[in-house]
Amino acid sequence: MKRTLLYAILAIFCTSSFYSCKKLDPLTDVQKCPHATDGLIVKKWASVVTQVDKYNAGGTIESTTYAHPVGFLQIKSGGAYSAVSDGLSVTGKWSIDDKCDLALDAGGELGVTFDIVKLDADSLVIRQKSGSSVITQKFAGYSCNCAPYLTKKWANAYTQIDTYDSDGVTLAGTSTIHPVGFFQLSSDGTYRVLSDNVPLNGSWIANEDYCQVTLDSATSWQRTFDILKANNDSLVIRRKAGNIVYTQHYSAVTCPSLTELEQTWDNVSIRTDYVSGGVISGTDYIFPVGIFRLNADATYNVNSNGTPLDGSWLLQDEAHGCPLVLDNGAPLQRSFDILKISTDSLTIWRLDATAGAAYTQTYKKE
Repeated sequence: MKRTLLYAILAIFCTSSFYSCKKLDPLTDVQKCPHATDGLIVKKWASVVTQVDKYNAGGTIESTTYAHPVGFLQIKSGGAYSAVSDGLSVTGKWSIDDKCDLALDAGGELGVTFDIVKLDADSLVIRQKSGSSVITQKFAGYSCNCAPYLTKKWANAYTQIDTYDSDGVTLAGTSTIHPVGFFQLSSDGTYRVLSDNVPLNGSWIANEDYCQVTLDSATSWQRTFDILKANNDSLVIRRKAGNIVYTQHYSAVTCPSLTELEQTWDNVSIRTDYVSGGVISGTDYIFPVGIFRLNADATYNVNSNGTPLDGSWLLQDEAHGCPLVLDNGAPLQRSFDILKISTDSLTIWRLDATAGAAYTQTYKKE
């Protein structure tokens, strides 16, 4: 099982015994990797494609298959490596011998050796023979140009949770959750998180050398995530805690139109969560009778259990996370995150840090 999982993590689809890459017709040292000993291989490599050629008894290719795993192979300068492929992960030690074979192990219990077919600043190609199959894995130098994409507000999509046995290699189970909320990274180095009514905020830094983001560095809350994907539309990050791997998927938050907001919304409920340090200590619900009207002239009207309130409103842009702001610049200024808006419902959320309370307000269209 451990051997099969290691192959899965490295996108090697075979189950027979290991063979050294020297069993293949090796290229010359110069052709293979003239820079293998000068640190060129020490970086993070993104998985591109895995080609599996299966041979028949006559030595002719019988079939060829391709896989495109999502993940990476990270070779570290201290002799350690980590690999992730389609949600599976493994760590261990690596080495290169004088014939330019790359050897990887998983916790010292297993070993697999690859012939380095190509190694330069932009690409790594490794090859291994197992039984009647030859597996060629192609990687690209990890392009971690994350800065233009990270600093924005991301809506929670889903989180995949992979639990491993105590050996850290054997996958015991996988589950998926769909928390409601967001993950906002601001250009001033601060972040905000909301996940199923639980708020959290702090500081963040990015390490573009290894394409990682760290939250609350040098504190007891510190968490480091590998950035698997970052573009204008989506963000995928992953971290490991003990024997559990969390892969968190987000989509970019887009602002609703003013027309969508300019409605009369009937009160449904207000949920109040009492929070401290990312922990909810209590929750109350009220069900006020009344309305929340957003007018096209940038004014609003509220009536809650017979108590009226009027003022001004605005919607900030995506660079600020699309908050709905009431009474901007006034003593009563409040800023709400829009958690959900549809043709018939609106849900907004705000945190009152002074009161230690978070309010989730739900409305339906009148």
